[in-house]
Amino acid sequence: MKIKKILILLFIIALHSSLSAQEQEEYIPPYTPPYSPTAETTASKKIPRYQFPELRFILTNTINGNFENVDFRYILNFLKKQIPINLYVSPQLSPKTISVNFKDTQMYDAIISLATLGDAYIIYTNNTLMLLNYSEYEKMLEENFVSTRIYDIRFLDTKDIKEILKPYITPLGTITLDKENNTAIIRDVIFNFDKIENILKEIGISPKVVMIKVDIIQIDR
Repeated sequence: MKIKKILILLFIIALHSSLSAQEQEEYIPPYTPPYSPTAETTASKKIPRYQFPELRFILTNTINGNFENVDFRYILNFLKKQIPINLYVSPQLSPKTISVNFKDTQMYDAIISLATLGDAYIIYTNNTLMLLNYSEYEKMLEENFVSTRIYDIRFLDTKDIKEILKPYITPLGTITLDKENNTAIIRDVIFNFDKIENILKEIGISPKVVMIKVDIIQIDR
């Protein structure tokens, strides 16, 4: 009887060991897919803010003032009478309460700071400084500040030039390659061409412009 019990016990132990070994062999770790950014994790590319540095030589007066928990649009409208050019604050700008302290601050720096804090975008044209939301800013640039330049790139593989420049082109820009004439036709916001030409210089190409085309939308007489 004892021998029978021992045999049964040994059988159970052997069966348990066999099942454990089988489970280890058949175990497959959970699949983890490779990371790929989605629309939610990848921010959409925007046209950068242009600060129109020529304004620094126009808005030269200084400002002193402490504003606590004030809508930035109110501060901008408060500054209207203190600058020598027209100031337009778009009614489409969203309200944003800020606190800011200006002490002998140049007016140019003050307005740039307010625009940044309030998520506003600056356009300066026809003696008017406009502060717009992003949609208005993009539309204004597209209609008035886009041009086309054609570059001689005969000493570089045309396929390479497109890949190199692509990250520096704004959402309003395009690159068209003319392989027969070894030229790159670039259409973009005019303020962005300095950056594009600096990239061309860095890769050893003198950015020789063979043609500049500006689309004139309207002429006011």
